Amino acid sequence: EKVLDVVVGGDAAADFRVKAKAVRALGASVRHNKKAFVQFLYAAGLGILLLSLKQALQQSTGSDGKDEEQQQQQRVVFVRKSFRLLEYVTRESRVKFERTIPQVEETCLEGACELVAMALGEAGRGDLEAREAALSFFRECLLSDRDAMREKSAGEGGGGVVARLREAAAGEEREDEIQLAKEALGMLA
Repeated sequence: EKVLDVVVGGDAAADFRVKAKAVRALGASVRHNKKAFVQFLYAAGLGILLLSLKQALQQSTGSDGKDEEQQQQQRVVFVRKSFRLLEYVTRESRVKFERTIPQVEETCLEGACELVAMALGEAGRGDLEAREAALSFFRECLLSDRDAMREKSAGEGGGGVVARLREAAAGEEREDEIQLAKEALGMLA
């Protein structure tokens, strides 16, 4: 619970270096301890992480000075680690429980389209790894419940994720990102 307080604590301009370390510690705990994994699911951990991730993605990407540039780099690390943890939790909950559990459905699947669209848009322009992590998370959401994700991506809450996926698939920067985007588009079709 203390780690979750660090992840969401403070205002939007909080130190992302500390938040990234907290997400890394949380991820290690969740990966290596089944009890911690279950506690994370039931202690609103997913909701807290998604809220903090959304705040980070909404922050301005412009940097006027060295301090802001360093803060931006720390924010990108936090975004990347958060998406990787969400990807892990989505995949492992499906594998461990052999179905999509309500906690994942209500948080990850519900917010995935908007978060991934933000990460593939202006908020994620600077970091290929963060965009790739967002795409990997989206892929796991599709594997968990393809029909629900199809419906969400087509609806108003889809956040333009299909358009962002098309842009990523047409890109030339990284083959991994292009492949993940094409796979996600194929699953949505």
